[in-house]
Amino acid sequence: MHLGGRTAGDPSSVAGLFREYFSELYVPSSGTCIQHGMLSTSSFSMGSVDITEAMVARELQSLDVSKGMGPDGVPPVLLRSCRESLTYPIFVLFRRSLESGVFPSSWKSAFITPIPKTSERSKINGYRPVCSLSTLPKTLERLMVKLMTPALRNQLPLEQHGFVAGRSCASNLLTFQEFVLDAFSEGLQVDCIYTDFSKAFDRVDHRVLIEKLSSFGFHGVLLRWFEDYLRGRSMMVRVKSTCSEPFVATSGVPQGSHLGPLMFLIFVSDIGRVLSQGVSHLVFADDLKIFTTIRDEEDCGLLQESLESLGRWCVSNRLCLNTGKCSVVSFSRSSSPILTDYVIGGVLLRRGSSMRDLGVLFDNRLAFSDHVDQVCSKGMKMLGFVKRSTRNFRDSSALLALYTALVRPLMEFSTVVWSPGYGNARQALERVQRRFLRYLSLRSGVPWEDFDCGAMMAKTGLDSLELRRELFDVLFLQKLIRNEVDSSLLLSRLNFYAPPYRTRQNQVFYMRSSPTNYLINRPLSRMQRLYNRVASDVDALDDLLQAPTGLFKRSVREVLRRH
Repeated sequence: MHLGGRTAGDPSSVAGLFREYFSELYVPSSGTCIQHGMLSTSSFSMGSVDITEAMVARELQSLDVSKGMGPDGVPPVLLRSCRESLTYPIFVLFRRSLESGVFPSSWKSAFITPIPKTSERSKINGYRPVCSLSTLPKTLERLMVKLMTPALRNQLPLEQHGFVAGRSCASNLLTFQEFVLDAFSEGLQVDCIYTDFSKAFDRVDHRVLIEKLSSFGFHGVLLRWFEDYLRGRSMMVRVKSTCSEPFVATSGVPQGSHLGPLMFLIFVSDIGRVLSQGVSHLVFADDLKIFTTIRDEEDCGLLQESLESLGRWCVSNRLCLNTGKCSVVSFSRSSSPILTDYVIGGVLLRRGSSMRDLGVLFDNRLAFSDHVDQVCSKGMKMLGFVKRSTRNFRDSSALLALYTALVRPLMEFSTVVWSPGYGNARQALERVQRRFLRYLSLRSGVPWEDFDCGAMMAKTGLDSLELRRELFDVLFLQKLIRNEVDSSLLLSRLNFYAPPYRTRQNQVFYMRSSPTNYLINRPLSRMQRLYNRVASDVDALDDLLQAPTGLFKRSVREVLRRH
């Protein structure tokens, strides 16, 4: 379906087209549940949630007044400004909803704003729906998530890294990277299947979800509240100031909500139970990868069996795999790896030599040279955009702010995973910042031939990108030890140095010898080696375990600058 020139024409016509398209994303709920291997846990049980007036007051105080109002027409600035008068009636309203197991119908409405996800804006399937909910129900949801999360935390699988405090893209990727590097150290390969669920959040079957919530340990009035929360949610497409006719979302977890992601994590929490023994998996929300070490054809067979089991799980849970976007990568340092064809639902998976995983391009040798090239290219393109857009700017501080907000973040996402160990890659990254500094120098009236990169860095207060990557490494290691990064596997890989007698060495980690460069530069080894380098100037254990993160960060930055 094409929009043609109507994006700039009649908003009601455009809203109607989007309504027709977005309503087709949802599927009717099943009448019966055909679960296999339902998750069952005896250690978790929750039938109600108790909130207090003080909790409501704190949530109203923390509202972001810059946000707009939802379908109920109540702006956050009103709720926050009048919180002293509104706290008690809102508390009574929240408590009545939770005690009765009823979610008010007026809170189930949502605006949908079409946001382009590709440069082709004339095709309607090039847009994604972004929902806007009312502030009051989101406040109640935020309260519930805060109260339920401590009890749920230990029940969610360790393999899930999305929407879980202390876990992130970096923890997911580092866990996978450690697995692959362990295989490399033994001369083995790892086959990884990257899967893609089709509209996973929008097509969660409500009946299956309620059954899973019940099996998980929710019961009583809280389970009835969840059921009513999902039922009969109304959506309206908003284009400019025009809204379409409402339609009912018959499936999915509510977008833009606080409870929706938590419900989805519970929905997919049993996915690892269907995989073959010896086959591992990692998940970030709905991004699932399945992998195993390959020693012979039998290991390939186990991975294929897991794919077949995953297909049956999808049928039982009424989710669809987009087989056209699923792929396989064989990670190996061997010149003759074992290459096996894998099939999902009768469709042969395409094989690639690299895969973009949570924003980082993983090549099959874990060299990350292609990723560094792409990062440099993106940085240069964004820098070119900044330069073209600021020709009339007079304030150099504005140029610096644009660089640090638009250009530098592109080159620093998840650097703890791919930080380069070779000089040519490091120089290629620094070249982007050096070009910006030269541009800033010229705008300041300094002749081209008199440009001094070091002087400009000192004047602007910018650190080299290499120093910033080293700082990110140390901070990640600090968070891992302080349990701010929730990964027992990564923590178990740290080698604390515990000499049998007192020595003059201020060494925190014991570094084992590695036979190859790629093992020497593996992320956790690089982090521990770097920390040992700065430990002589930083009171390691005191700062690491006791000092606030901000103070520790400043101390480490000063040490790195001196080195």
